[in-house]
Amino acid sequence: MRYAAALLLLAACIDPLDPQWQLDHDHVVVARATPPRIHAGDTTTLDALVAHAGGPATVESPLSATTSAGTMRQAGDTWTLVAPDAATMARLGMPVDGPVPVEVVMSFAHGTDRALAPIEVKKTVWIGDPSTNPDMPAITVAGAPAGDAIVVPLDRDVYLSTTVPAGWHVNWLTSVGTLHQDDQPTSYLHVVKKDHQSGELACVVRDDQGGVAWKVWPLRTQ
Repeated sequence: MRYAAALLLLAACIDPLDPQWQLDHDHVVVARATPPRIHAGDTTTLDALVAHAGGPATVESPLSATTSAGTMRQAGDTWTLVAPDAATMARLGMPVDGPVPVEVVMSFAHGTDRALAPIEVKKTVWIGDPSTNPDMPAITVAGAPAGDAIVVPLDRDVYLSTTVPAGWHVNWLTSVGTLHQDDQPTSYLHVVKKDHQSGELACVVRDDQGGVAWKVWPLRTQ
């Protein structure tokens, strides 16, 4: 009995993990390289969509970045990866015709408390045939095109939808209400009185070439 009681006490002391669709906590939603695939010797710029507890999501450059191959350069707040050139790739035994994955580890501030360890995320940049990040596809809310801001009713399922090619991935995130099927092209949001009544909705799209796109809207109930 004492053992069972101890387990219950321990469980009560552990904070529950936020669901992956929750925007209202400090974390990196998705990292981006622009462009995501580059020729040997070319450069790509690094940033990320970062969520914040009690505040809006922001697009941020990393505090620092390291790479498994190539060179990192910093100019002001901007970090870029310079891919190794063809001669260097050949000397290292890397296939010059690609595609060759290069891992980049980026760090971002953990909220406003600089005493906390930074959040680290990994992004794969590909060397080979170049490609760009995708355009954000059209989004509908309750069957109508999403505008610059989104207003939803209380205590009703509100469907959020987009269309992407096969092999692409969609994630929905919010700080208002509860999302269902958040990793599907069509999701739905439900907000009740106890939930936050204003915040944000985000949609992140990942293509099959390492590219990403996102859109964030202010969201409130009526």
